[in-house]
Amino acid sequence: MNSGRRPPKNALVSGLVPVRPRNVRSSARRLGVYPPGRAAAAPTADEVREVAGLPRGGYGDPPRQWQFGALVLGALALLVGALALLLAAAPGCSTVAETPTAGRPAPAAAGPQGPASKEAPAVGREPGQSWSPPVFTARQRERDEMVRVIKAYGLEDEAVLAAMAAVPRHEFVPAAYSLSAYADTPLPIGHGQTISQPYIVAEMTRQLRLRPGEKVLEIGTGSGYQAAVLMHFTTEVYSIEIIRPLAEEARKRLERLEYGAVKVRCGDGFNGWPEAAPFDAIIGTCVAGAVPPPLLEQLKAGGRMVIPIGEEDSIQYLMLIEKDAEGTVHRRPLMPVRFVPLLRGDPTAR
Repeated sequence: MNSGRRPPKNALVSGLVPVRPRNVRSSARRLGVYPPGRAAAAPTADEVREVAGLPRGGYGDPPRQWQFGALVLGALALLVGALALLLAAAPGCSTVAETPTAGRPAPAAAGPQGPASKEAPAVGREPGQSWSPPVFTARQRERDEMVRVIKAYGLEDEAVLAAMAAVPRHEFVPAAYSLSAYADTPLPIGHGQTISQPYIVAEMTRQLRLRPGEKVLEIGTGSGYQAAVLMHFTTEVYSIEIIRPLAEEARKRLERLEYGAVKVRCGDGFNGWPEAAPFDAIIGTCVAGAVPPPLLEQLKAGGRMVIPIGEEDSIQYLMLIEKDAEGTVHRRPLMPVRFVPLLRGDPTAR
């Protein structure tokens, strides 16, 4: 059993469990490896296995056991890698998990991002549109309270309420009236014009029954607030304002607030926008004595128009005008209102 090689005194026996030197010596004496009073020769492999409590020969040899395990693990790794390559090459497979966005399609990557940290609800947005509604967190509690007042009128259209809660009305009123921006009342915006009462904006929007992708014309841009609300339903918004300073300010404001897809023109709203006609919907934010004929002509069959009709100093009614598939026009009064008149000329040009 003596191999002729002498290990250092008190050398440890290697194995699966470390053995203290005195245990090695006592076990060696039991095996007859270390005769008392003389240096011992190195034990054989079977002796080491017996000291460690392993069977003699076979896979009890620790180095061979580890080598066999390594081979098995290597083969499994190669098999998993091959399966992963096959799955990656298969059509329609993806290794990226998609997180569904609740209630609306995810915005396109190229779309502009809102100036705040979260994202608002995308009411009526078309799949694949590059425009994503901006989100504003400033004065959100006031907007929520404004929406609560609108609901108290009986308006329950969730899409309309969400749009009203999203658009920052305080950005569309002069600084002098900012504290009253969310009061349920019209406010002056200069040049004898006003921004409409929030409830009226919401109700007129609801009556249009806009669907994604429809084309809508607004007569009387004003500060641009109504146009911004309409953008939450369709990006095809055309708006005409006859007072040039208001038109220019509204265009810049809408662009700054990321509603720049609204097309603003300075012109006479009585004549509509013939080049962009026909329209699925038309909304008038100024009162006329009668429905302007060009607007009726530019309303598509199946289209809806909401416009106040009456005299400036007399009773006015908000009217819903619909054109059926045969081109027949139907009129229905909705409620008494008070609007500024439809102007035929720019007073600032005099």
